[in-house]
Amino acid sequence: MLLQPEFIRTDKRGRLIQLTSGLWEQINILEIKKGKSMGGHYHKETHEFFYVISGHVNVFIYRKGDKDNREFEAKAGECFTIGVDEYHYIEGLKASKLVVILSKKYNAQNPDIHTGGLDAM
Repeated sequence: MLLQPEFIRTDKRGRLIQLTSGLWEQINILEIKKGKSMGGHYHKETHEFFYVISGHVNVFIYRKGDKDNREFEAKAGECFTIGVDEYHYIEGLKASKLVVILSKKYNAQNPDIHTGGLDAM
């Protein structure tokens, strides 16, 4: 599901758009080539916030036992979240660049990245 900004302030100098707030520990830039997919995993502890800088992507989010799975497109200027226990992947409809903000910093010794699809959850 696409999200609306939390706050927008406009004056003669320009505009400030607050996309999200709260405790976020890591910020990444994700680049996806047209026709390629990234993701194919879920997290047990980490929430992710995505902001599409440029391009156009298809987003697929599934929860085991959930009949209301989400599939949607996101374009430049739009944002969305992926929660805990949501198996997800993102496909580039165009070459795309996204900001990805994680609630928990990646730990190589104990990564919160789980694969195997819905059956592994």
